[in-house]
Amino acid sequence: MKPVESALATIEKAQMEAWGQMAGDGYVSVPQLQKFLGGVSRATLYRWIKDELLPAPVQLGPNRIAFLRSEIREALAKRPRALTRKVGSEDQAA
Repeated sequence: MKPVESALATIEKAQMEAWGQMAGDGYVSVPQLQKFLGGVSRATLYRWIKDELLPAPVQLGPNRIAFLRSEIREALAKRPRALTRKVGSEDQAA
């Protein structure tokens, strides 16, 4: 296997493992969701919540919030494709 193919296989495996973490019921913490979404900042995460691109978190305790995995999966399935396009792509060049 060539180095590039090996690197792509490693990335694909990591993405599948990350998506596997979103499987099932239960909760995902803010840091886990940030990591799953590619390392987005907390500010970006809350902006997406404000813009209704992601669901609001659930209060689990006085100092703890989390997101329902099922709601996150549903929101990601419905999200605009623009969030997944790279900056400078052909679509944005026009």
